[in-house]
Amino acid sequence: ENIFLAPNFPRCRRDDPELQKCLLQATETVKPYVIEGVPNFSKSIVNFTVPGVVLQAGNQAINYRADVNDIVLYGLENYKFEYFNYFPENLTYTSRVVFPYIYIEGKYKLKGNIFFAPLSGHGAFHVNVSKYPNKILYV
Repeated sequence: ENIFLAPNFPRCRRDDPELQKCLLQATETVKPYVIEGVPNFSKSIVNFTVPGVVLQAGNQAINYRADVNDIVLYGLENYKFEYFNYFPENLTYTSRVVFPYIYIEGKYKLKGNIFFAPLSGHGAFHVNVSKYPNKILYV
């Protein structure tokens, strides 16, 4: 089943004076599909896993490379759109998504330099960002 064509999915028209309200309602209607995932379309965001990420930056004096693996993000399913605004005249949108609770865990391997001092380490990491406003603005 195509979730965008599901019978209960709101059909928002560009000329609707309540377009923004319709789009915001659509984010709630599609939420169960986003949370659980749709076979052959998207995976669940519950305990969302990322196999690996490489973070690298610096110059000759200060530099690092961090390989982060087996990343699990908890709490993504509790998202809530504060607003979702679409501007049909230039085909752009802005939205704000709030995550009241996000906890991240995984493994890291770090290597780098701070001036002449080597920087290295490896192990597990745990990050709780629930105490901070977790808002993502899309433009």
